[in-house]
Amino acid sequence: MDLLVSSNLRVINAAGFDSSLGVHKVPLKAKEVCFGGLFTEKDMYKWINVSINKAYRKAFNMASQSSFDPLKELLQIIYETNPPAKPVIGYSWVPRFLEQPPVEMTKALIGGVDCDEVYPNIFIGDEGSARKKDFLQAVGITHVLNTAEGSNFGQVNTGVNFYSDAGIKYLGFDLIDAPRTRIIDCFDQGVNFIDEGVSSGGKVLVHCLMGLSRSTTFVAAYLMIKKKMSAKEALRTIRKQREVRPNDGFLVQLLQLEAKGLDK
Repeated sequence: MDLLVSSNLRVINAAGFDSSLGVHKVPLKAKEVCFGGLFTEKDMYKWINVSINKAYRKAFNMASQSSFDPLKELLQIIYETNPPAKPVIGYSWVPRFLEQPPVEMTKALIGGVDCDEVYPNIFIGDEGSARKKDFLQAVGITHVLNTAEGSNFGQVNTGVNFYSDAGIKYLGFDLIDAPRTRIIDCFDQGVNFIDEGVSSGGKVLVHCLMGLSRSTTFVAAYLMIKKKMSAKEALRTIRKQREVRPNDGFLVQLLQLEAKGLDK
C-alpha cells in the first residue's frame, strides 16, 4: 500500500504517536525517504523510527520532569543501552549459511533479513525475517509469533497456512502499535507460546513490522513472567542485542505487569 505524502499526518496520528514528542511532522528532507512523491508503508515506518530515535532525549527529559519515576527509568535504559553495531544485515548467520549452497547464503544476506537473537533461542525480527521461510529453516526457527497480524497499515499478513509447508508453528495477534492498544491482555497466551517453543528445544521468532515495539514488548513480558526479571532488566537484556523501542503505552503496561507480579 502506498501513502501520499499529504496524508502522513493522518497516518502517523492513527498509529498513536504522541505529537508532543515532535514525531508528527514530515521533515523538510522528506524526499530522502520517499520515491516518486510516495511513501511506501515500510519507508514511512523507517522514517518514523528515525524520528523516534531523535526524540529519545526529548522524551527522557520530559519524563525527568514527571512524577512517574518508573517510566522515566525505563526510558533511561532505552536511551543508555546500545547494542553492538551490525556491519551487514544477516551477518550473524554467515557461518551457518557457509554450509549451504552459495545462492542460499546470498538470498539471506540481501533479502531484507533483520533479526537478532536477544535471548537464547528467542529472536526479534521484522516482516522481512518472518517472510523468508528458507532463512527461518536454516536458522532453526520452529515457532513464529506475529504480534502485528492483519492486512492494514503497520501489520503483517501471514498466518498458519503461510508456514504449514515449513513445519513452523504459528500464533498471531491483531495489534496496532499505539499506546492505547491493550497488549497486556495478550501476554499470557503469547508468553506461553514462546515458552512452549523454547522448552521443547526449538527457536522462536517474535516479530512485528519493524521488530521494534510490539514484538519487543512480548519478549520483555516473557522475560518478566518466565525468567522473573524486572521490566528494567528485561528491556536492558533485549537492548544489549537489538535496538528496540516499545511505545510509552506498552512500557506502562510492562510496569503494570511488574506490579501485578509483586502483588502475588
